[in-house]
Amino acid sequence: MSFLDKSRFGGGGFGRKILRNIAEVVLILIAVAGFLYLGFLGNAAVTRYKKVKAAMVYEEVLANNSIQNEIENKDTEQYYMASVMLYYQVVEDGSAETIEDIANEKKEQRLKEEQEKKKEQEKKKTVTLASRGSYSVTDRERDLLEKIVMAEAGAEPYEGKIAVVNVIMNRVAHKSFPNTVTGVIFQKGQFIPAINGTIWKMKPTASVKKAVQEALNGKRAVDKDVLYFLNPELATDHSIPRTKKFVKRIGNHAFYK
Repeated sequence: MSFLDKSRFGGGGFGRKILRNIAEVVLILIAVAGFLYLGFLGNAAVTRYKKVKAAMVYEEVLANNSIQNEIENKDTEQYYMASVMLYYQVVEDGSAETIEDIANEKKEQRLKEEQEKKKEQEKKKTVTLASRGSYSVTDRERDLLEKIVMAEAGAEPYEGKIAVVNVIMNRVAHKSFPNTVTGVIFQKGQFIPAINGTIWKMKPTASVKKAVQEALNGKRAVDKDVLYFLNPELATDHSIPRTKKFVKRIGNHAFYK
């Protein structure tokens, strides 16, 4: 029988060699499938570990903030719940960032937001007026005060800047003048920079801003009954010196009541 005949009928060592090759291929496929299954199990275990870690970090953050009295309402707790949801999303997406890094970043972001809120609240100062009760100075009015002080007393001594704010707030408190900062500054015939529009071109210096802040906080350069000031060398209307009582002079400005 020829070689071809033996191959056709499975005779000799050729058939055994084919069976051996098939067995080796099957073993390789089984090994590959086993490795893939183990890899799947490993990835699932790592993912679960990260999720558990995220939950632990969440509880730790809540505990720390409870100690610091930072969690005061449901909105704050919902903020952290949203953060944990983000942690889970990061885990699912396979981000390289660690849960701890994200937790710290979120905490720093929240503290920064709280600091910004405190700054905004501090800007809205409440000034107590003798005859008109309390008065809340808005951000726009603070800006107007800074501009008018820059225009009227930008080159004056620091005490003179505070005195100008005192006069304006004294007028707000007085029944003979408008009861708002805006009304006093733009009252007809009073402040030249407000009349001719140069007030809008003013860029207050740090010194002016500080003077306005301190004056709103209660610092005084003139008493509560002082309602007028002018530069005697530049004034064209001399009715105030004739009809009002002189109090003091600060820099180039004379103050009257």
